[in-house]
Amino acid sequence: MSPRPRWLVVLMEGVATSDLRSGATPELDKALSYDGAITALRWPAGAACIDRWLELLDPQSLRQAGWQVDLRSVLLSPSWRSDDASLRQLGQRPAGPADLTCLRLRDQARIAMQYGIASANHLDALKRMAGLIAKAEECLEEPGVELRCMLLSYAPLVPTQRSFDASAYLLARLSRRQRREIEVSQSPGALQIRAQSLPALETVEELLLREPAASKLQALSPAEAKSNGIALLPCQQVFLPKNDIALSKGPLRAAPTVISARGRNAFALSSWSSQCESPGRESQGRVSELIATLQADMLLPTDHSGKVETSERQVLDPIASYPDLECLFADMAISQ
Repeated sequence: MSPRPRWLVVLMEGVATSDLRSGATPELDKALSYDGAITALRWPAGAACIDRWLELLDPQSLRQAGWQVDLRSVLLSPSWRSDDASLRQLGQRPAGPADLTCLRLRDQARIAMQYGIASANHLDALKRMAGLIAKAEECLEEPGVELRCMLLSYAPLVPTQRSFDASAYLLARLSRRQRREIEVSQSPGALQIRAQSLPALETVEELLLREPAASKLQALSPAEAKSNGIALLPCQQVFLPKNDIALSKGPLRAAPTVISARGRNAFALSSWSSQCESPGRESQGRVSELIATLQADMLLPTDHSGKVETSERQVLDPIASYPDLECLFADMAISQ
């Protein structure tokens, strides 16, 4: 019996398909030329997409199914840690490479926000990112064990020219009692408000939807939230920057975007298997099944009337006839 295939899932922050075609990542650019290499996905906004990935992955169920899972670069990676340090962690696992390893790469997004998209610094960061992915594959390779790789990109970036500290603007206009009634979370691409009551949320909305904030922010409508995979609770609201504005204390040249074409704000790129010279159809088929499962869970199919079909069978069917994926997504398979 052949050993279980080993998986490497790379979470790339702020990477667009145009970045992979910029000439800085020729190996990844080559993978784009194959049919079905790219799959558009819908992810929650900001850092919540990582939480959604972990929820879907359900590492506890995987471990109960006998899988070894390495999530250190996702769970134990503070914002100041470099991607090189995250890569070094992979080679420092006492028990050796895990069955499933997740590697989160963020340096390219930080550089793009500081120096601008497609700047010389950004292109260098993309080149280093491709090099880190290659080194991660080398770190996990083992004779006789197939290594499969999948790349997930999230939090796409858009160019910005101005900055607005919406959090500081809001809190400066609220009383101490009012500040205790809300929770404010600001990222360059979104301002999220969670209130203890609807009156408290209405107070915030009134402040942010009048000048000077109104020309810089727009409230996310329920329809936009739904189409972009964002669940808005009754006492929660998300405000997005307008035009070329980043929500930040200091100037930024790029910021993550929440709203994207057709509600797809992420993509998956299937890479090659270690047993194949290129990402051909045979090696890609296995990875595309995994991508299809991700897509089915995050973007429920709709009919021509726009009505969302909520049949659980439609979500579970893509993995039902694929044994190793049934094990990989044990939580979904068990629910059958």
